[in-house]
Amino acid sequence: MSCNIISEKCIKQGESIEYSWSIDGGVALTNWTCYVQVRYESSGQLTAIDLPVTTKNLANTAFILNLTKDDTGALTPGKYIVGAEFENSVTEQCAEFIERLVVERQWVIKP
Repeated sequence: MSCNIISEKCIKQGESIEYSWSIDGGVALTNWTCYVQVRYESSGQLTAIDLPVTTKNLANTAFILNLTKDDTGALTPGKYIVGAEFENSVTEQCAEFIERLVVERQWVIKP
């Protein structure tokens, strides 16, 4: 299982952002599940973003997570770790994807 930080994204509070994760080689995600957590990088404390991801791309080779403006508007400015864990219910294989998310202060967040 790999747990290296694979990228860093920077957004303002209240901006939506999309993540897409796939297994090397474009493996079909039949029998795979995905669970995502967003944690404060400094403390490891869990935020309110703690959920299964069921949306996949049309080719069934990537899980897609869309964090809405409400999701990111609730995050305080700072650095976060977005962790996605894939599990295969048949082979019991696991894969983990770790990304850094930097949230900058937005003074006006429109509803």
